[in-house]
Amino acid sequence: MKLKQLEIFSAVAKYQNLTRTAEALRITQPAVSKGLKALEKHLKAVLYMRSGHGIRLTEKGWTLLPLVDVILKNRDSVEKRFVPDHIQEESRSFTVGGSYGPAASFLPSLMAKFRKNHPGVQTSIRAGDRNFIEQLVLKGQAEIGLVTVPINSPSLVLEPYRPEKLAAFVSVDHPLARKRKVSLSDMFKSPLVIRGERDVHSRIKEILALLETQGYTPQIAAFYDLPDAVKEAVRKKMGTGFLYADLIKLDLQRGDFKLLKVKGLELNSQSFIIYHKERPLSENAREFLKLLRAARKHQSLIREPLSTAHSWIVAHILGLAGLPLTLSAVC
Repeated sequence: MKLKQLEIFSAVAKYQNLTRTAEALRITQPAVSKGLKALEKHLKAVLYMRSGHGIRLTEKGWTLLPLVDVILKNRDSVEKRFVPDHIQEESRSFTVGGSYGPAASFLPSLMAKFRKNHPGVQTSIRAGDRNFIEQLVLKGQAEIGLVTVPINSPSLVLEPYRPEKLAAFVSVDHPLARKRKVSLSDMFKSPLVIRGERDVHSRIKEILALLETQGYTPQIAAFYDLPDAVKEAVRKKMGTGFLYADLIKLDLQRGDFKLLKVKGLELNSQSFIIYHKERPLSENAREFLKLLRAARKHQSLIREPLSTAHSWIVAHILGLAGLPLTLSAVC
């Protein structure tokens, strides 16, 4: 196994395209393919697969990537120490973008851990819908994003992160709250309160459309832009709410809502890490990405797996829309 092979593998993970990888590394495309095949042969593992738009890492490839990043980072550290031209001052600020679920749950704790090791860095978490986070990363206003719906931009890396859960919930004095399990017919007797605009595609709308083909006719009481508006409407018994489970965790602990167990309704989803393919990540971003990948392996963050956790078919029907907000923390 050679260092150049690892460099090629890391670049392929970033660009997800052999031609772009060759251009970035200033080598030929056959040299890229040869390096990848040599690495696979040495490790006796399939690390990538071809797709219609380029190539993607396999599950084993994503497992290998953090290890390769450590090796390359150590190489960079040696160069920075002994080659003056590579010495650069660490950035004094760092921004991460996240969909409402990640921004409200695990991103703050990871950012706190990051700040503990980087006390002089000004940090910021910006939250919003998929389109808002995508634009933040494309424009360089955030180096890393966490989204709950896949990004189609060819300029961004889309790295599968962790399973997510959507939740159906009602106020504690709603008639459905007294039932241990709820049938689809019972649930759809109550209007639904969901996040997003009428013409914006979302995971829950995909589910409802599928149920309509099975003979159910759900009624939408209201669409709201913000999660808090959905929760307030549910408190006032406007209907059954649908949000990502992380967004109502504290409300459930306080006893504000009752989580519905609906027979025959699967509410699984998945989140993704995004970052720019062409724009090199700063030292801060690389450190935070390392924290994210380490957290992905931790059992406390890996919840019940999807039956098709690595399926890109499922991945393309995820997420809910919303409006941007900003949470900032300054050291």
